[in-house]
Amino acid sequence: ALAAQRATVALDEDTRKPASLAPMLWSNWGALIATEARAGDFAAAEKSMRAGTAAAQAAAALEVEGGARRVLFELAIAGLQSRVELARANNQSAFDLAMQTADRLRKLDVGAAKSGGVIRDAAAVRANILRNVLTTASLAAIRTGRYGEAEAAARERHGLPPNPFSELDPQDEKSRAQVTLAHAIALQGRTAEALEVTAIQVARYRGELQDGASGLSFAKDFAYALYVDALARPAGDARRAANLAEASKQLDSLSAEANQLLDIRELRGWIAAG
Repeated sequence: ALAAQRATVALDEDTRKPASLAPMLWSNWGALIATEARAGDFAAAEKSMRAGTAAAQAAAALEVEGGARRVLFELAIAGLQSRVELARANNQSAFDLAMQTADRLRKLDVGAAKSGGVIRDAAAVRANILRNVLTTASLAAIRTGRYGEAEAAARERHGLPPNPFSELDPQDEKSRAQVTLAHAIALQGRTAEALEVTAIQVARYRGELQDGASGLSFAKDFAYALYVDALARPAGDARRAANLAEASKQLDSLSAEANQLLDIRELRGWIAAG
């Protein structure tokens, strides 16, 4: 994945280009930064952040000066910075920056903004940036014991419209938001409510497993749902132990490289703590 993402942004170095491709590649830089941070390569992520920021600024320069669309690029970079802080386990700064960015995004009116650049649908881009920021906020809130704020962020994330630029199943994102919501609810002691959510999501993942689903994203999502379902059950519940074992089995199916990803290592830690 890293090789493919780096090859994509390297297109801007192709001598055959008629002009800079940076304005077209700003979101590709974002994907690369997130992947490098997830892999724990923070030196690479910081280097890419500088290039990605420059690309976002080049794209912003094509928009109407002083307009809301220009601000979207600034907030996209802020969202990426908060995600890198989360990967570094700088949870307080990740939470603060994510919440500040989310607040600015909510107040940003892009409905009447005129386009002069690369954004086709400003409302959709705003929703996508907000989705990423709320994901960071909810995870940072869980890590810092702000379970009510994690719940609120997960609920808002779930209510956002699907990404119209993605070919992936939008239900995957909905399910991730729901499982994060159940996690926050369970940590507040509302276990019955959490189990109502996880029952639906675990059943969905079991159905996908029977249909042949596999791979990193699926294994992580299924393992997380199993973990949260187990967390909401009492210590003596046989289903709790069975779900934790099944969650570990899902992660064991991944490569050694995948198991070194920071989020997978964190999930393994939660499962081991049971």
